[in-house]
Amino acid sequence: MKARFDFWCIIILILVIEPAWGQTCDCYYDKARNLWISNVDSLPCNGSEFRGIKNVTMCYFAEYIHGFIIKSGYLYPTGELRQEWRYRNNSIVDSTYAVLLPNGDTSAFAYYENGKLYNYVEHDSALNVNVRTYFLNDTAVYYEKYNNLDQRIELGLLHSNLQNSMLYNNTCQKYYGTGELKEIVNYSSGNLHGVSVQYSPSGCLSSIMRYENNKLEGWKYYFDETGSLIKKESYRNGELQEVIVKYNGQWIRSSSSK
Repeated sequence: MKARFDFWCIIILILVIEPAWGQTCDCYYDKARNLWISNVDSLPCNGSEFRGIKNVTMCYFAEYIHGFIIKSGYLYPTGELRQEWRYRNNSIVDSTYAVLLPNGDTSAFAYYENGKLYNYVEHDSALNVNVRTYFLNDTAVYYEKYNNLDQRIELGLLHSNLQNSMLYNNTCQKYYGTGELKEIVNYSSGNLHGVSVQYSPSGCLSSIMRYENNKLEGWKYYFDETGSLIKKESYRNGELQEVIVKYNGQWIRSSSSK
């Protein structure tokens, strides 16, 4: 990829465009005509151009059709996209921005539409998607987490606390690698709060519990693959009080913290 990038930048920059350092565009914008005009022949720009930027290891690019810019942006020396803008009627309608780690790996991409962030994607070192967050009016509304096999393992709904501008989970769904629902949990002010439900890999209900401010409270119920209740645990302020299991059709207290 780097060799291909170097080839295009060298050939276009030296043999075709012969740019002066510091310039980023061989066309200029004619505001009165709402057209991009070539500095070479004073005609509406067509095709693509690439420009190096002095003392910066990036390459600028732009694409034009009959004087209208379609997209522009910057590439890293490896050829990876750093930032890209897309245009309609010579006005920016959306853009993409890449975030790099110190070692040069791409860690995330931010996507904008009409100037507003709508999608933020985080990657691992192998460029697999880890987390994809969606925004509405610049506010995160839900996210998805993936494993390294590109299988969704978690989905969470979000809302904004306007008092301190911090994001808190409202409802989160977690999944097995097979795509089956694993767990549904609820949050309040960033803490587990309310009813949580867990499922087995086969899709059967396995347990139900309730949290109050990150601590288990009341009864936690366990179910077998047939949906029958087989075990109960009692909690108070997060501490286990007693355990009752079903054996041969009879409920038996097996342990207690008292």
